[in-house]
Parts: sequence; C-alpha cells; structure tokens
Amino acid sequence: MTLFLIVLAGVVIVRSISLSSLLNIHRWDGHRWQFAALCASHACLCAGALGVALGYPIGGATLLLGVVGQVAFERRRHDRRNRL
Repeated sequence: MTLFLIVLAGVVIVRSISLSSLLNIHRWDGHRWQFAALCASHACLCAGALGVALGYPIGGATLLLGVVGQVAFERRRHDRRNRL
C-alpha cells in the first residue's frame, strides 16, 4: 500500500512541478503576494502528498493547505463559452 501511495504522490509532484515551470511573474495579472502564495501552495501540495504517502501526521494538513492555496490563488481565466 505504501508503494502505491508513493506512486500517487509522485504523480502529484510531477504535475505540480510541470505547472510551476509554466509560472511567469512578468505575465502574472495579480498581485505579487498572490504569485508567491501560489508558488508556496505548489510546494505545500508536493510536501503534503509525500507526507501522506510516508505516513507523517502533518501530511494531510499540508496537502489540504496546498489544495486550498491552489483554489484560492489560481488566476487563470476559464471561459466556458469557447469550450463548446
């Protein structure tokens, strides 16, 4: 079970790193503190996923903090009208 959780944490970490590599402060349309908070939420997401996989007690709270940061500080615009 631990190996399965480590593989899942690896998926989260790889995806978070690939999204972080696309972030650019010069194209950011929000405040600088929002950019910093989004970067920190990516780090919390990675650390929390690894913490949950390894069984650390604080891992779940760190993972939840990273998810909340993703939801709260993501600034991409989603236009659903153009998706049809």
